[in-house]
Amino acid sequence: MTITQLLQIIYAGRKKAALIAACIALGVFLISFILPAKYTAESVIAVDTTNMDPVTGLSTTMNAISGYMSTQAEMIQSQRAALIVVDKLKLESNPALKEKFQTVGAGRGSFRDWLAAGLLTSLDVVQTGDNAVLTIRYKSGDSKYSATVANAFSEAYVQLVADSRMSAALANSQFFEAQLNGLQKKVEKAQQALADYQSKEGIVDTDERVDVETQHLNDLSSQVVDAQAAAADAHSRARSQNGVAPDVLNNSLVQQLKIQIAQKESEFKDIATRSGPNHPLYQQLKAQLDELHSQLDSQIKTYGQGLKDAAGNAASRQSALLKAMEDQKRKVMQLKSHRSKADILAHDVENAQRSYDGALQRLAQTSLQSSSNQTNVTILKMASEPLNPSFPNIYLNTLLGIVLGVFSGIAYVVLSEAFRRRIHTAADIHDLVGIPVLATIQSTAPAKRRLSIPGFR
Repeated sequence: MTITQLLQIIYAGRKKAALIAACIALGVFLISFILPAKYTAESVIAVDTTNMDPVTGLSTTMNAISGYMSTQAEMIQSQRAALIVVDKLKLESNPALKEKFQTVGAGRGSFRDWLAAGLLTSLDVVQTGDNAVLTIRYKSGDSKYSATVANAFSEAYVQLVADSRMSAALANSQFFEAQLNGLQKKVEKAQQALADYQSKEGIVDTDERVDVETQHLNDLSSQVVDAQAAAADAHSRARSQNGVAPDVLNNSLVQQLKIQIAQKESEFKDIATRSGPNHPLYQQLKAQLDELHSQLDSQIKTYGQGLKDAAGNAASRQSALLKAMEDQKRKVMQLKSHRSKADILAHDVENAQRSYDGALQRLAQTSLQSSSNQTNVTILKMASEPLNPSFPNIYLNTLLGIVLGVFSGIAYVVLSEAFRRRIHTAADIHDLVGIPVLATIQSTAPAKRRLSIPGFR
């Protein structure tokens, strides 16, 4: 079948197609007119995805806006939100709804839950693109009721967000309040351990005492160095050379005695050469020499013993200072050990106090949050009573009925022709019968009279 033949078939059955199209369009119009009208009311809500805590002032950005907004839409369409609307509109006290519940549900289940489920069936929540804006739509047969319910769901959502935040903050507040008791006990235990240790070791000001004892140790170290030098010098002076210490030989009294002995020996030698041993002068000089030698030996012995005693005293002082320095070292090390232990205990006190202060601060914040009803939700547009019904749309339905009717009429004509083919042109004779067309006879039917208007042809 060619396009020309198809157009000829449609043209031939145009009356039937027009009748079918008119019937379908009229039917759609009548059905749309008979159907009960439904009114859709809309309220618009904006959600601040850059959420700032009203207490702490800190902001948190929701990275996945689409996922977050989907969650918010689910909250609006939740049973809890619907139950809030039921309570807000006092639907449980509506006798007509009670009677319908008794008829439909036979009194089984919860009347309140049944009302909430009924509200959700006519509720629709739509997100506008990728924006953080939600449109709440409610459809019913009463325009005023639709607006009332849409606004009630908006307010219920705001209340639900506030309640969720407050309940979460209250749970956190209770948690931190329970933790504070244990943290306070830890602080008290750490403080008591530090106090007991300081009392046991007699620590008042560890740092100051360590500084004093360290300075004392430094002084002792200097004294030990001086004592070591003095002891070395004393030992050097007391060290004997040929049985006699050099300092003894260099002593002025010893030198004077030596000079006197030398003089007497010179005189004694002179007398000894001139006189014999029995000469009185010889005997006198010999006695004087013996006395001088005795004095020299006594003086050398006395002065040498003094040097040895001085060296011994220097060594004793050195030993005493070394022992005192070692004792002071142990004392300083013990004090430093005590200070380290006290520092550890003080650090434990600081950590425990810091944990307690942090928990106390969080408790104060969560307590404020649990009493704050601020949310990140703003109602941009309250639903107003719609003037025109959203369903059925008579004009749109009628237009669609006309289009559907035209296509249905054309389809009917074409299908009828397919099952019962008729001859409309000379080409159809050749296609259907298979014989050539010899001649074409024009129709002899009288031409229809046309309306003539003067001045026009």
